[in-house]
Amino acid sequence: GAAKRRAVGRPGEDDARPDFVKDRERKKSAKQGKFLASFSAARKQAKETNKVESLYRREAEDQDFTDATRRLNPMMQREELEEQLAGTHKIKVKGGVYKRFWECCACGQRLTTVGVKYPTGRCPRPQCAGETFRKAGMVRATKAVAPREELMVRGKEHGKFLRSVR
Repeated sequence: GAAKRRAVGRPGEDDARPDFVKDRERKKSAKQGKFLASFSAARKQAKETNKVESLYRREAEDQDFTDATRRLNPMMQREELEEQLAGTHKIKVKGGVYKRFWECCACGQRLTTVGVKYPTGRCPRPQCAGETFRKAGMVRATKAVAPREELMVRGKEHGKFLRSVR
């Protein structure tokens, strides 16, 4: 027949373990208790010593700040340049004419014109038949990154796969 196993070492149960095994477990738990007591005392002492403020804390914070600004300055300059280029809609080129930047209203395809105030004709993209254009910057403006809270682990859920994960 199938014999049921009992959990070994539950407190309050009479088990059939030999006495020397029980004595060994009691000694082991007593040693662990002493270790944990001394370890917790050492942790308390370490916390108390950490409350003392460092003499060079302010200098370390200043150094961290200067390091951070040194790393961030090139990124800030690049961002300012991108904003400036995104705000530039026309530039003067040789011969005193202007080069203008446009974007198709239908598909978003970008194009440039030289010496003409507004593009004539259709969108240069073969799939698009758009004939209206809006001013665009010299470079495409960067899009803001979505906050982490809004991102899903698996991405957007589609109706076909909604019940695939349970």
